[in-house]
Amino acid sequence: MSALFDPSAVLSSMKALFPLRVNCPARLVISPLANSIAESESRITDPVRVPAVPNPAAPVTSRSAWLAPEPVIEIWDDPDNWSPAGVPDAGSDVTIATGDAVASASIGTVNSITDSSDLDFESAGTNTVTTSLDDAGHLHVDASGGEGGTILNIGRR
Repeated sequence: MSALFDPSAVLSSMKALFPLRVNCPARLVISPLANSIAESESRITDPVRVPAVPNPAAPVTSRSAWLAPEPVIEIWDDPDNWSPAGVPDAGSDVTIATGDAVASASIGTVNSITDSSDLDFESAGTNTVTTSLDDAGHLHVDASGGEGGTILNIGRR
């Protein structure tokens, strides 16, 4: 037997022959190489226990609601247009129920957008909506003459 031993082949064969579930750690017998110096012919390994790694915490989400009323056209990156005050970030679930939100520069990344009014991306660079964009209103991406260069990524990559 060599030191380059694949225990998975033996274990799968053993499971086929002995389909019992044993709730104990596996132990392997490792024999030394023919040209190595060893005190004994073989040794039994102690089971290695690997601590469980907790799942990474889910990203914290917050709610950001668009406040600008009709017929005012307001800019996305104005913190006063949002409730609570502040531009939405990667953990934000964005709701646009009234008014016309205009992104004329990248919004960066938000978790989700629910639009039941108007949302315009005008030469806004690269924008990412991590989970979903629900558009029951009007979504315009580089819709007017002279606009261009908006990239809108939606969903996990």
